[in-house]
Amino acid sequence: RMGEEMEAASCMHEMAKYVLQGGDLDRALALCEEAMAASEGAKDTLAVGAVMDSKVKIHVEAERLVEALEVAKAKVTYFHDCGDQKSEGRALLQVAAFMLEHDVAAPRQAQALAEHAIGLLSKVGDQEGVTLGYRLHGSGKISGMQQELDRVMELHAPYMHVPRHLFIEPEHNKLVKQHFGHTLRDGF
Repeated sequence: RMGEEMEAASCMHEMAKYVLQGGDLDRALALCEEAMAASEGAKDTLAVGAVMDSKVKIHVEAERLVEALEVAKAKVTYFHDCGDQKSEGRALLQVAAFMLEHDVAAPRQAQALAEHAIGLLSKVGDQEGVTLGYRLHGSGKISGMQQELDRVMELHAPYMHVPRHLFIEPEHNKLVKQHFGHTLRDGF
């Protein structure tokens, strides 16, 4: 009985993926709901997590970012309720990455989620997850600093005579050095 439910859930989830590739987002979402119910009936927590990942992808494809974020958060809650700290920590990292990638929350929120995930993942010995958590935490910090810099620049723009295009990104340093050398050699 349990094996049949797991097989049915797996088949529905695969069918949802194929329907998603065909572009029928609503039908794919309905199939995901059925697959999730069957996976929960079979008590296959990892399959439920995989189906939730597919639901997030469907919502992103449909440009429904708020709904996608809600599903991603529901995944964290689901794994927390199941007592699976490793999966909960990984799901927290997915939410933090989603927030940063789609700019749906303040970077500080993503940083806080990454910090919490690092704590959970270090408890269960998931070093790869801890490393990813530190990377996300750093990305959140950089993103927050960039937002703060943009805010301050915008606030003080009427009082400053510094064109925005003079701020250089690290990958452009070589080009700037070349132009600076030409200017010194050839003059203004």
